[in-house]
Formats: sequence, structure tokens, C-alpha cells
Amino acid sequence: MARLRDGEAIFVTSPAAGCHLESVQLDFGALTPAFTAASDSAAEASPGATPGGEHADLDADYTFRCKAPAALHQVA
Repeated sequence: MARLRDGEAIFVTSPAAGCHLESVQLDFGALTPAFTAASDSAAEASPGATPGGEHADLDADYTFRCKAPAALHQVA
């Protein structure tokens, strides 16, 4: 979960654009609290574990602000 919260490590923008991460919103849905915890114990949980063992989605929204949006030529 800590990796998902670090949007600037996930998305690398054109340096000339001067972008910075403004906000991150994560929606864990039905994932178990142990999996979504920001601690090391989360690594021990089964990925996507739900109470009934079925599939669960995780949605992530990242908002970046750029000083020079016209200079943004890539997001890698």
C-alpha cells in the first residue's frame, strides 16, 4: 500500500513540466484491513483477500500539478 501511495515513484513526468504529486485517493473496497494497512504486516496478507475469498478491486486516483503543462510530453 505504501508503494501505491507514492505516486511520484510510480509516474515519472517530463522534468521540464515541473510536476508534483498533489493528492492520492485509494479505494480499497472490500479488501481486508490487514492487507490495506500501511505497516509491514500488510505484506503477510494474501493479495486481494476478501472475507469470502472472492475478487476485490482497488482503485487509485493520482492528481499532479505541473508548473509548465505544455512541457509535459510523457508520463512513464
